[in-house]
Amino acid sequence: MYFRIREDAVGKPGLTPLQKCTVAIRQLAYGGAADMFDEYLHICKSTVVECLQNFCAGVRAIFGERYLRRPSPEDCQRLIDMHGSNNDINVFQSSPMFNDQCNDVGPAIEFVAKGNRHNMGYYLVDGIFPNWPIFVKTIKHPLG
Repeated sequence: MYFRIREDAVGKPGLTPLQKCTVAIRQLAYGGAADMFDEYLHICKSTVVECLQNFCAGVRAIFGERYLRRPSPEDCQRLIDMHGSNNDINVFQSSPMFNDQCNDVGPAIEFVAKGNRHNMGYYLVDGIFPNWPIFVKTIKHPLG
């Protein structure tokens, strides 16, 4: 109901659903202050906050049960089979999955890399990373 055009107290049409979604998505994407949209989209700070709260509530209501949960071992295995792993350092710093794997409480996933059988998820890394079981180093001595 929130993302519909409503009239204000004098009968003037309010913000469009596109404006409301745009301000919520831009705030999520760029992480700026709520008042940064005032000039660009002509939306006041309190309305920006309201748009973001309603947008996030809608995402949780629609996608929460399926996508906003800890991945199951099957989910992890399917992702590894499809794409491999992601070794971006930012992922490590903010990933509960990485922490779970490091603490040996992550989902059990089996795979073979370079002829070695592994029983946990992994991250492909280069030589600068520590020798932890969660890291698979594919290039021992890189050139250059």
